[in-house]
Amino acid sequence: MKNAAIGILIVGILIVGAPILLIMSHATQWFGQATNVIHNEFSPQTMLNRYNWFKDCYSRINSFDANISAYKNTLIETRKTYGEPNTWPVDVRKDISLQTREINGILSMRNNLASEYNANMAKFQFRFTNVGDLPAGATEPLPREIIEYKLQ
Repeated sequence: MKNAAIGILIVGILIVGAPILLIMSHATQWFGQATNVIHNEFSPQTMLNRYNWFKDCYSRINSFDANISAYKNTLIETRKTYGEPNTWPVDVRKDISLQTREINGILSMRNNLASEYNANMAKFQFRFTNVGDLPAGATEPLPREIIEYKLQ
């Protein structure tokens, strides 16, 4: 009888204890994975890499803006020199037409890059826009959003 009681006790412990151990093992594994994700997503190196991506993207957008501005200045100078477009020589009209197509391509690339910048900035509340919260090695805050450029 004593052996049967001990056997029932052992079986009871196994029936109750095994699921508890399984749950604890699963929870430990889940928390371990969560810790790895947090470490990978928020490590100083990852944050600096993300900041640098945003900074490079912002620099490229500024470069596109400079190209668009140069185009506008060329168009203004052409109008000053030749008057209204219907009075321009054929070669000038062809040149301006080519520049217009080029600038439309640049404008499209610029706005696509701005959309990508904005989408990535919105995915997570990056604190790259706050001076006191920049990752180590970062020097300047970045804009939270870049407005689409429209020719007037």
